[in-house]
Amino acid sequence: MAAFSLKIPNPIKKSRSNSYLVQWQKPQAGWIKLNTDCASKGKPEPSGAGGIARNDKGRVLFAFLEPIGIATNWQAELKVLWRGL
Repeated sequence: MAAFSLKIPNPIKKSRSNSYLVQWQKPQAGWIKLNTDCASKGKPEPSGAGGIARNDKGRVLFAFLEPIGIATNWQAELKVLWRGL
């Protein structure tokens, strides 16, 4: 029986990163703020999107989360913006 040794390279490269505090801020009086996000691998792939709209008091007006079909990242960004508007 032979012994085998297999070296698997680590695909995750360690890098230095900075951390930042991210905090939602209310829009100016009389305005509505729409925050959106989507996910796609870049080339046409199944994609998803979501968003939330709040008024100047921070009250949620509406929120959504949905699959948007086959799209590139850029197409997904445009679709989620259109859906939110």
